[in-house]
Amino acid sequence: MKKYKKDGILFEGYLELDGKIVINPTEEELVQAGWQVVEEIPATELEEIQKEHREPTEEELLQVAIEQKINEIRYYDSSDEINSFTVGSLKMWLDKQERCILYAALLAHEQLGKETMTKIYHGHTFTYPLAMWRQLLGLIELYATDCLNCTETHIEAVKRLTNREEVLAYDYKQNYPDPLILG
Repeated sequence: MKKYKKDGILFEGYLELDGKIVINPTEEELVQAGWQVVEEIPATELEEIQKEHREPTEEELLQVAIEQKINEIRYYDSSDEINSFTVGSLKMWLDKQERCILYAALLAHEQLGKETMTKIYHGHTFTYPLAMWRQLLGLIELYATDCLNCTETHIEAVKRLTNREEVLAYDYKQNYPDPLILG
């Protein structure tokens, strides 16, 4: 399919020539009006160009809203509103890697017959008996698992919504366990 271009704009529609409106002008009339033939655009490429310049469908808008809401849920899940516990007056968090490292250290301490273990966190020193470390790590791991399950439940719920208004109104901050208060 031949296309015509003038000043960087593709011709579509009608042409004004010699004070008259010409609908479906001939190639000769287009050239006379200053339009130039550009390479023939394959039908598939033309469809892509037309897709880029159309209004999104309701389904597309719904999918964008779902993606945005899922991103909000994941951001909330990674925030200290969820990922935190308190020891005394200190709010802190141990991510999965830190919990695994502490658990490995706990096992090593137990294997070597130690009775206590120390962890320094942002300048604060925590020394507890190994049994207490085991209990604390267990509580933190259960809390983290419950939070992750809640996050995944919210994501799946959002994916099942069928209109944008429901997606935009969805409250993903509900049903998370209360942050832990330890010692």
